[in-house]
Amino acid sequence: MKNIFKNITYICLIMGFVISCTTNEYEIPNDGGGNALLVSSINDGLRPGEIEVRVGDSSKYNDLSIFSEDRLWTFPEGAVDILGSSNDITTDKKEFTVVFKGNEDNTPRTIEVLLQPVFNGPVPPEAATDTAFVRILPHITASFTNDIPEVDGALKLEAGNVATFTNTSSELESAEWVIFNNTTNTIKGDTIKTINVENERFTSLGSYTVRLRAFDDMPFSQDFASLNFEVIPSSEPLILEPEIREDGDGEITLRYSRDLDPSSLDPISNFTLMVDAAPATISSVMVDPDNPANLVVTPAVNIKNTQTATLAYMVTNLQSSDAAPAPSLATTAIEAFNPNLFTKDPTFEEGDIQWGNPFGNNTTGVFRTRVSPGNNSNFAMSIQGVDVGNNFQIAITDAFEVKAGNQIRLTFDYKLPPGFPGNTNFTFRIYEFPGFSDLYRNFTNVGCCGLVADGTWQTRTVILGDGSNGPTTVPSDFSGSIFMQIIADPSGGANPEILLDNFRIEHVEL
Repeated sequence: MKNIFKNITYICLIMGFVISCTTNEYEIPNDGGGNALLVSSINDGLRPGEIEVRVGDSSKYNDLSIFSEDRLWTFPEGAVDILGSSNDITTDKKEFTVVFKGNEDNTPRTIEVLLQPVFNGPVPPEAATDTAFVRILPHITASFTNDIPEVDGALKLEAGNVATFTNTSSELESAEWVIFNNTTNTIKGDTIKTINVENERFTSLGSYTVRLRAFDDMPFSQDFASLNFEVIPSSEPLILEPEIREDGDGEITLRYSRDLDPSSLDPISNFTLMVDAAPATISSVMVDPDNPANLVVTPAVNIKNTQTATLAYMVTNLQSSDAAPAPSLATTAIEAFNPNLFTKDPTFEEGDIQWGNPFGNNTTGVFRTRVSPGNNSNFAMSIQGVDVGNNFQIAITDAFEVKAGNQIRLTFDYKLPPGFPGNTNFTFRIYEFPGFSDLYRNFTNVGCCGLVADGTWQTRTVILGDGSNGPTTVPSDFSGSIFMQIIADPSGGANPEILLDNFRIEHVEL
């Protein structure tokens, strides 16, 4: 051990003597380890491809090359203004700022920024330079066209007609439209965020301004364009839409082609509401203050979606704001408010399926996926690989809200090929996860209980119950989950593909 220590000490003394006797200071050897490295403030040194900037944007460039003694930066002629320099094509500065310039024809251009460091030793050719590509975009110029007629040198649209505004801006990345009624000093509807505005109906008389904001957030640029026009009295008769509907507040809306004159409103006695063939009371009739083209009829008692209702209206005084007489309403069926409560993933159109993977007693070989097309839609859910012995469930949790005092109706589309095993059982259950309940379920198969296997899309609608006492009335509100259990026909062999689409959950109002 002592001999080893003596040898190490001896070697160290020799090395110290050699170093102390050299005439030059010791330097880290550089035999090709240099590497060109260009960084800028617009990309933090990360360049997966072209970096986009706008004319007038600035960027700081820095030479962080390893072992470089000097450098030469090169920019295309007319591409940038190198701040603090009379030469805008080349510079030998380590750090500097440029302002990007545009083309004479105001079109995009891509430039190459080249850094050529001078190293204190040889380097491989691929490490000797660094480049970055920058696409210089002009600023957005907003513009749009319209189809409003010109009358006596001004744009004038008859009330009740539609207008289309087509975006012709230099970039169509993003757009926001605001339609302002100068007469009432109000904005018409909400901000429209589509590239174009198509078939926008104008029902109110007055002076309007349409303003377009064309923009792009990255790299940022925006511009505005606007147009003034008049909505004038119409030469056409006032039209009433043939369909009338109840909304979520229990109100019935009659929709006319242009604004109504509230002072011409007829009394309630001119209206006849029938519910299940019996006269029903109307509590109020009014011109909608938020949309004066609509007449709002409010029944004293909400119409249930299990009832049949009609409305008739004999007009004696009602007219439009431009003095056109309103047409009467013959006895017309009312479309009851009946929304689809199933909002989480009922049609499989929103991307990845939100229904879970198969689980249960035996899921061997079973998988579910999204396929195209669906039933009058782009996508459907496909269940494949079902064979003898499989007993599994597929579920989606917290997909809808169920309210007390109602029953639950389930509707879905399905497609089963001819020859589908008749005793493959489907059971649908709805309950509040993670609990379990058989109060809201439906059992079905091809052999006995309503499913059709003919290779075409079919629709099944059922009111859910416990299987023995009829439909179940919901005792209290709950967040509903749906569980679909499939038990393969024990003697039927492999099941061909099962397709499901367009799930719908509705209240059955009692």
